Amino acid sequence: MKELLTKQMGLLVLASVIVVASIVWLEQPRGSAACTSTGTVLYEQAYVDESGTCRSLSEFQAPLTIINVWASWCPFCVEELPDFARIAAEFPEVPVVVINRAEPVTQAQAFLETLELNDSLQVLFDLDDLFYRSIGGFGMPETVFVASDGTILRHKRGAMSLEEMRDVIGALRAGQE
Repeated sequence: MKELLTKQMGLLVLASVIVVASIVWLEQPRGSAACTSTGTVLYEQAYVDESGTCRSLSEFQAPLTIINVWASWCPFCVEELPDFARIAAEFPEVPVVVINRAEPVTQAQAFLETLELNDSLQVLFDLDDLFYRSIGGFGMPETVFVASDGTILRHKRGAMSLEEMRDVIGALRAGQE
């Protein structure tokens, strides 16, 4: 009986170690750890681009920058990505950065290839979902309009129409918002 109890206790300890190790492993970053952010300020954050290179958001710093968070499983995101590509082409002085939310890069890239987007979008991949959390995201899609100093001028939760995008850009450029 004592031997059976010892075996059961050993199995319980082993199972506990496996559970704890699994939790620790699941909490590890899933790939963007190679990108070192220099701080918590928006333009100090860095994410992986389509070639696997770490890109700082400061590379896209302008008087007005649009940053959109998207995922292939989000129907509203899929709907508005072509409109963001149109905006990027229409307003070349306004960088449009689209950050994929925690999907494997190959999966997100394969999905993007199914859309007819121009090359004017800056595509980044946030494998750890850090950007979304940093802006207090709770819906999809989420879009922020950012000033050159990193201040979020407007935070839109939910999908935007092409006309709404144009209106917001016009208002922010005119200093009306």
